[in-house]
Amino acid sequence: MDKTEFLEQLRQSLSGRIEAYKVTENVRYYEDYINTQIRMGKTEEEVLGELGSPRLIARTIADTQQDAPETYQEVESDYRQGNAQNFVGKFAKLPHWLKITIVILIVSFILWLIFSVFAFLAPILLPLLVVALLFKFFKDWLH
Repeated sequence: MDKTEFLEQLRQSLSGRIEAYKVTENVRYYEDYINTQIRMGKTEEEVLGELGSPRLIARTIADTQQDAPETYQEVESDYRQGNAQNFVGKFAKLPHWLKITIVILIVSFILWLIFSVFAFLAPILLPLLVVALLFKFFKDWLH
């Protein structure tokens, strides 16, 4: 079998099993692969021997593409229908040590954020607080 026969057998074996544009993509891929290997010094017979049966390749391609979603819209549709796991479900499946680590990191981040804001505002808030306390003290003292 030569390259042309191999590619034609692959095309025929894929036709009707997957979409036409995917048949063309796969045949083009194998044609490019064969040509590249020949340019690298292998003979056509060696390359075809390594690849094996085009019918088996076609079967593998068809089997792997039947379960895969075709488009972003199908993936989005699966998600909206609830076929995708939600965040809580994924989090629940994590190992216990990883859950604890994530919670510690989140709490640490929140505390860091609070103290960073406080450290930024402290030079402004402390003098205002002192002035407010002094005002209250003198107001109460004068009455």
